[in-house]
Amino acid sequence: MCKIDDKVKLARKQALEEQRKSIKDKPKVDRVSREGKVFVAKRCRNRKKMNEYVENQQPKNLNRHQITMKNAIDYKFVMQNFTSETICTTNTDGILIADDARLLLNEESKVGIEELKWSFLSSPGVDPSLISEKWFENAFKMILLKLATLENSFEKFDKFEVLTPENLLLQVKYRYDREIDRSHRSAIKKLVELDDVSCRRMVLKVVDVQKVPSLGYELVLSDGWYSIYSTIDASLADTVDRQKVKIGTKLVISLAELTRATRKKNFVLRSFNVEFKTSKKFSTSQFMSKSLIKYNKKK
Repeated sequence: MCKIDDKVKLARKQALEEQRKSIKDKPKVDRVSREGKVFVAKRCRNRKKMNEYVENQQPKNLNRHQITMKNAIDYKFVMQNFTSETICTTNTDGILIADDARLLLNEESKVGIEELKWSFLSSPGVDPSLISEKWFENAFKMILLKLATLENSFEKFDKFEVLTPENLLLQVKYRYDREIDRSHRSAIKKLVELDDVSCRRMVLKVVDVQKVPSLGYELVLSDGWYSIYSTIDASLADTVDRQKVKIGTKLVISLAELTRATRKKNFVLRSFNVEFKTSKKFSTSQFMSKSLIKYNKKK
């Protein structure tokens, strides 16, 4: 760890407080919608596909990062991994990164959810009044898991090549461009807002497995944008016991049932629950070299 002068620590603390206060008085010109770097890049027809970028490597379990749904919210980037020691010990006015966001370091030269949140809300093209803290927290967790999974799966990426504060903020801005500016919604969001049927076919990833005394197992499933809790029947619980279904498994789900779904102004998916009713018969296949379990319910 680099040694930081007390004056630098105080200056950083004051700068973070000033950035937080400036968000309330953000000029209208800085709130006007502006496409982010990732949104523009994704519209390019000639961009590389993932298989081409990783040179057709098969995913592995490299175990570089131990980031889960439970601890993601507390994760902090150690800035010594991304910038020079001089900046880590002396910088007080922040680092200008992509999409013109100014990222301020905390007193320990680390960057967590608070610093990233203020940086994003103060950046041009973002209207702070359109999103809540819960929205940013959810985006932070989902993107952090995504970037960590890429580095844990492919040797093509060096450690902290993909999992960086800049990439995380770029991905958050992309979600803002899609979800806030253009009202695009993911499968789970449309489902829990009761604008789509729960029996449709979906591919969801298991991001957490929890043991509940009264229910057996409870899965946390994600479409990459949001997560939702699900209860499972005995046949699916058996596959969890045998490690056929675990964190990272992708499930093709159809004929699911949404229970206790209520509309809320502030969209928080933890308050929703999905129940999947399946038969004992199932077939297995491969999807991105990970287990894909397909359950069919007889009519």
